[in-house]
Amino acid sequence: MKKGRPRVSTTDPDARVMKMSDSGFRPAVNMQLAMDTESPAIVGVEITDAGSDKGLAEPIREQVQGSRNI
Repeated sequence: MKKGRPRVSTTDPDARVMKMSDSGFRPAVNMQLAMDTESPAIVGVEITDAGSDKGLAEPIREQVQGSRNI
């Protein structure tokens, strides 16, 4: 059997073990959503396996700004 990055989810191989608000640890992904303030529309989505939100605001902001320039 080939050894590599440990799998933590049988349904989502991209998930990784993250600490939860209840102090437990479970397979998860970190998802950022950008919303239009004048409507209920989602205008940006970013999904990562990063365990922290630190540094994730800038990529979603750039995604939304880029879509407005189209």
